[in-house]
Amino acid sequence: MSVTIILVIQEEYEETIKRHLGFIDQLIDDKKNLSERCEQLVKELKQVDKKYSDKIKSLSEAYVSFCVVLSSEKKNCLKTNPQLLARRDTR
Repeated sequence: MSVTIILVIQEEYEETIKRHLGFIDQLIDDKKNLSERCEQLVKELKQVDKKYSDKIKSLSEAYVSFCVVLSSEKKNCLKTNPQLLARRDTR
């Protein structure tokens, strides 16, 4: 093989390697961007989860308080209106 052919083949390989390295760099950049986006989405998801967990806790506490008040009101109502209790027992 002549030196010219070897140099041409070497140049072709070097160009191919440059293209591959460029492609690899692009893949690395894409992966970095996707990772950042995933981290952002996870952060947003945690915030939403906390928001709704807090809301559920608040509603549960309000429900318990409501049940306590309702029970107390029911007892007071039955004390002041014993006929309601008698009517309920006959059913």
